[in-house]
Amino acid sequence: MVVKTWNDEENDKLSPHLHKLPDDLISYFALLHCLGATENPTLAQYARVLESLNNSRSDVLVYNPNMAAAAKQAMSGFLRCLLRHQYDGKPSEVLNNMQNLYLMSNNKTQPLVQSRELFYNDRPQFAKRLTGFPGAQLIAISQDDIGKPANVDELLRTLPPHIRPAYISDHVQEVIVTALDEDGNTECRCSTSRKAEKDLRMGTIS
Repeated sequence: MVVKTWNDEENDKLSPHLHKLPDDLISYFALLHCLGATENPTLAQYARVLESLNNSRSDVLVYNPNMAAAAKQAMSGFLRCLLRHQYDGKPSEVLNNMQNLYLMSNNKTQPLVQSRELFYNDRPQFAKRLTGFPGAQLIAISQDDIGKPANVDELLRTLPPHIRPAYISDHVQEVIVTALDEDGNTECRCSTSRKAEKDLRMGTIS
């Protein structure tokens, strides 16, 4: 995949998956455009880079710092491109037709995960409650990945449902327990609840 305009830092990190057109070939861009070259990197190109990296051997992606940097750069490029689409107000047919999207997770043994299997941490206070749930991996995203003031929450919501990460606030429900049943059980039916109730009745917990 070849692009005409691209910054050198991104070009260094994503080569050989995505290449900047050499200066001496700029005059042939019209011809190369007919063959698939683009003016700037596109959402589809970044998504293909991420999928290509995911299809590489998992141990290479985990232990090769260059591969990990390429994955992070590709995700950042995808998000910045998505942000431009958001400001343009253009609905993206490319996104609707995109079957898979791989994004970085906070799981060091599985750096890239399908976006729809990830959770976005929109409620940091709830994040620890996902610990221990199989498959509950958080997307590794920060404001720096976008590079300009933007609402990450709103940006991810512009993704179509079939490739959109889940939101913690949509899956974790906070319930305040005001009373225990006769056995001292809450929903989790844990022995700790019975001990807590006993201690409360005896006045050992203030």
